[in-house]
Amino acid sequence: MMAQNQRCMSKREDPNGLPTQLRRHANGQICRASSSVASRRDASGRIYRASSSITSVESMRLACAPHPPSTAQRQQLVTHHNQRSQRQQPVTYHSQVRPPQRQQPVKYHSSGPAALPSSISLASSSSSMPTNSRFPYGGSFWTKGKGLLSKFGRRKGSLASNGDSASSKGTVMSDQYTKTQMREDGNKYSDEYVSSKGTAMSDQYTETQMREDGNEYSDEYVDERYVEDYDESVDIRESLDTNAERRAVIIDSWGFFRKLCSLLRDKRKYDEVFLRMQLDPVFPYLDSMMGMNDSVDDVPRENAGANKSISQAVRDEYYTMSKSAIARDLAHQAEVALPSLTEICKALATSLGIEEYAVGPVKDARSALRKAEEKYEGDVLKVTDYCRAMIVVEDFPTLLALLELASDTFSPLIRRVKLSALQTYRASKPGGYRDCIINLELKDHICEIAVHLQCMWEVCGVNGFSHYRHCLEYSIDTFSDPKNVLAGLDRKTVAELIAMAEEAVSGMPLETLEWHHEEIILDYFCEALLFLDHRLNELAETTLNKLIKLRCQNPNIGPDHPETIALYGYLKQALQEQSKNAEADVVASWITESDQKRRMENAEAEKSIWDQLVLEPIESIIDPGKVEREMEEKIRKEALASKQAWEKIRQQRFKFLDGI
Repeated sequence: MMAQNQRCMSKREDPNGLPTQLRRHANGQICRASSSVASRRDASGRIYRASSSITSVESMRLACAPHPPSTAQRQQLVTHHNQRSQRQQPVTYHSQVRPPQRQQPVKYHSSGPAALPSSISLASSSSSMPTNSRFPYGGSFWTKGKGLLSKFGRRKGSLASNGDSASSKGTVMSDQYTKTQMREDGNKYSDEYVSSKGTAMSDQYTETQMREDGNEYSDEYVDERYVEDYDESVDIRESLDTNAERRAVIIDSWGFFRKLCSLLRDKRKYDEVFLRMQLDPVFPYLDSMMGMNDSVDDVPRENAGANKSISQAVRDEYYTMSKSAIARDLAHQAEVALPSLTEICKALATSLGIEEYAVGPVKDARSALRKAEEKYEGDVLKVTDYCRAMIVVEDFPTLLALLELASDTFSPLIRRVKLSALQTYRASKPGGYRDCIINLELKDHICEIAVHLQCMWEVCGVNGFSHYRHCLEYSIDTFSDPKNVLAGLDRKTVAELIAMAEEAVSGMPLETLEWHHEEIILDYFCEALLFLDHRLNELAETTLNKLIKLRCQNPNIGPDHPETIALYGYLKQALQEQSKNAEADVVASWITESDQKRRMENAEAEKSIWDQLVLEPIESIIDPGKVEREMEEKIRKEALASKQAWEKIRQQRFKFLDGI
């Protein structure tokens, strides 16, 4: 008997072939108690769960008895079991064999398809093993599944033996094993084993334990066969990476939208400046002048500059050189010609009292190649601003004086005078900028002097070229309303852009904003457009009212500026969305009044030029065939009156030109 008990202990089984989870009391007696929480699937496939304890006072007494139970006592346990099994409760096993002491609870693993016996008949002999009536050859379902456990493996750290598993015999049904243990300190803890048979499903093992302090804690085990291992930190990092990427996209989108609003704002400023420039008495004379070798070559991406009338000299060695090599050679020539260009610019500025001018730097080969591809069909010889300089003149009379001085002094060196960008019947450069270009040939290399008008230069300053490049890249001339770029964005994205706008303006509240805070005003303007797109019309109304007030206070803008009128238009839209029709009508009347005022100013300027004419009046004959000729005559007389105004200014300000 002792040998049999030792053999069973090595297998972790009792003499009846049953699993054991036992503890020894302080008096040395071995005792075991069991409880269960059943989880089964009924005939319809629904899962139901019932919890009950099959341990009674009598069974506890028998389990803790110092001697093996008698045959009558065993029969009593069998009867008790059969009553419980009829209610689909798990079987409770009792044993007197003490298992090895362990610090961790036993981990159980479900096998593959196996049959759970619905009832187990216990033999009357204490030495015989329990048999399953459904097994054709008898035996324990516990010992039938040894190969299944070793096949599928176990959870790391499990102390279950290789022989603990379930049988693959019989029908496919739900399986359960429940244990209740008594620790040496008398506290209980129970283990529950649930398996699913027939399908590849996740199996679960749950344990509830009583600590020494009386607090319960539970753990849940999910079978590793059907659950893929993963690290939660990876999910967290991926979530953080996704959020960071999303924020980066929103930041870039906000910067792009702000850039577009800035470009359109500056374009409106350039257009307004040019309108005011046309009110100058000298402008009609300049508008009638023909440039020298002037051609329209400022329409990039359409290769209109391919017909440019001038180009760099073609050398014999260029026929065997690549474009990059030619561009580098031209840049080297520009370095040689730069001192001569500096002397010319210095002489012009000194003679005319010009304070602002600059020479260089030389255009590098990479920039020249890019410009050639965009404007001149890849011809690097058409790039004539390797050696470059700039002069800022105060007004049109100063520009005319500079042209006359350059023509009288450096006439043999001049290759082109481009005035087309300053003329009303010619388009501006991308973004609305307008200037005058003079090309000279110095030391066999064509150089360029860009003459800027002060009123145009003040809009962007040294950033004017950057404005030109961005307008060229984003095709700013193709649309006029920055709100159009928001079309198609979902509400979530617009809301995130509004959050970025709030961050941008958080340093300066709207109430403290002043008219000279241009960058913050731009941020608030972008935010107002986002408010309109997001149907936050009240916030848009508040912001736009403040911006209109600031623009009216700006001495360089005023209430009739196109930018202010554009703000009025957005305010009208915000009011109409709120059904404030009366207030919207008032704003609409302001817009109409401003347009009428502008037309009246243009008419007065035109009338003042006509008043200077000392010519015979035009015959007022109503003849549709003469309309075109009369218009040409009108332009000619305007130019003549403007030339007379220029000659008068020339005598007052630039009389020294007579001696040249």
